[in-house]
Amino acid sequence: MQIVEAPSSLKPFLVSKAIKVFIAGSIELGKARDWQIEFIEKLGKEPSLKKVDFILFNPRRKDWNSSWKEDINNPQFREQIEWELEAQKIASIIPMHFEPKAQAPITLMEFGLNVQFRCVALQIDGWGFIPKLPSRKVI
Repeated sequence: MQIVEAPSSLKPFLVSKAIKVFIAGSIELGKARDWQIEFIEKLGKEPSLKKVDFILFNPRRKDWNSSWKEDINNPQFREQIEWELEAQKIASIIPMHFEPKAQAPITLMEFGLNVQFRCVALQIDGWGFIPKLPSRKVI
């Protein structure tokens, strides 16, 4: 398992034959707990995945500054959005986590963008609200 964190270059992974996974879900500009690290740790401990070659694209930035303005003209914000959209395009699987108390409008948008192609709703240890959505049976 290789972990690629935003905003690292994605170019080296475009031709990789490894399974590419974008881990989507609540970040809330750094306010949501770091569930991504818990997800990565759980995957690392899963015996059935030990021999699987896959790359995880993690959108949570270690250097994120909550004072950065959410504006497309802000270079850091724009870089983050473009990285996330590009990583989703090259991913073959997109597990999603909906933090119970988070608003998650971006996660809902990502879910809508990807649901027909490669999206998997994710719930870890009872987190999230996807199982409560009546439309889940349609999807």
